This record gives sequence, structure tokens and C-alpha cells, in this order.
Amino acid sequence: MVRTYQPKSESLKEYMKNMDDLWYFEYIIENGTAEFKQNNSVFLETFEKEGGEEDLEAAEFLKKTKAKGYFLMHFVRRQSFIFQIHIFEYFLMSLIREIYLHDIRPLKTQEKKLDYETLLSFSDMAELKNGLIEREVFALGNQSYLDIDKYFKQKFKIDISKKKMEKIDELFHIRNILVHNNGIVDKTFVDRFKKGKYKIGKKVYIDATLLERTHRVLTASARTADEEVYKKFLSK
Repeated sequence: MVRTYQPKSESLKEYMKNMDDLWYFEYIIENGTAEFKQNNSVFLETFEKEGGEEDLEAAEFLKKTKAKGYFLMHFVRRQSFIFQIHIFEYFLMSLIREIYLHDIRPLKTQEKKLDYETLLSFSDMAELKNGLIEREVFALGNQSYLDIDKYFKQKFKIDISKKKMEKIDELFHIRNILVHNNGIVDKTFVDRFKKGKYKIGKKVYIDATLLERTHRVLTASARTADEEVYKKFLSK
């Protein structure tokens, strides 16, 4: 894959490697499944035109395996979409760690306190620093994308969405629908994204176009975050 942007953070380097691995895996499965379905179609046509009674069982088997080929392609696209969101989410958490390891000052706040027992559980300042960073990242990891976007704006004065916040939020909610509701659209989802393309009770279908668009949107946001974080924190 040709690179037009060189990552500046270790977090983006890992993100791009993970995305490359995912896309390679998907390419192998998609092309293998397409060839499998094409070959099955040729075999089925031969059986139906020229085969005798003894070939009926084999033809039925091929029909079933052809259906499995379609199922496999759909399954791979669905899982690829989910994993794209996971890779992006992990990138953002990793980038936050990277920022704080370079500059702990944005973590300072009057809103959060540590009790003596927790404070004294750390052996030195380095362990305390790492512990505070992990507590912060863990808490944020359970939040929505909008919360993460807000966190970057408030803590680091960085806009990671660049006018794509609604699009990315929609992608995150599609992931949630796939994971938690078997891909079936509910009223909450439809009310949140009133675009006419979602219907209550219908399943969200992940096709190649959506996968490509998801990759493009998330990677653009990741590069924006990488560039801004480098300027503000990592280049110093």
C-alpha cells in the first residue's frame, strides 16, 4: 500500500499496521470466496444440465456450500467493520497514553482525587504516573465516541473529527448495533440518525462500499489527530 502520509506517533504506526493486516486478510477471504462461488456455479450448471440421478446429492451439496460462501463473505465484512472501529478506538486510547508520557500536565485536574491507600500502593513516582494514565485511559475506554472527541477538545485543544464527528459517531453506533443487537436496527438508532436509510427491525448490511468509506473516514481522522498531537506535544 502506497503511503502518502508518514505517521509521526507510534500510535499511528501501529494503527496503520493493524489496518494493513486487516485489509490483507479481508482481501484474501473476499477473493477466495468469490472464486469459490464462481467455481460452484460452474459445477452446479454442469450437474443440472448433464448430471443424472446419481449427481443429485452432489448438486445439493454444492448448493449448500455456495450458500455458505455467501455467508462467509457477509461474516467477514461484518467482522472487518467491527474490527476497524476497534482498531481506531484503540489508536485513540494509545495516543492519549503517548501524550501523557510526553507531557503529564494536561492530566492535572481538581475534579479527581486519590485516597491515601491508593496513593501509597505505588512504589515510586514513575509507577504513580503510569498508574494515573492507565486509570484515565481505562475510564475513557468505556465512553462513547462523542465523549472521546470531547475529551480531546477539552484536554488537548485538538479536534480529531474535523467536521466528521457525526459520520464517525454513526459508524460507532453501527458497530454497537452489530455487537449488541445482532445488527438489527432499533428505534433509538433510527431516531439518532434520521436519514431514511435505516428501518426499525431491519438488519444493517455491511457491504464493500461501507467498509471502504469507514476506512477512509477513520484513517483521515487518525492522521489529523496524529498531526495535531505531534505539533502540540511530541515535537517538543
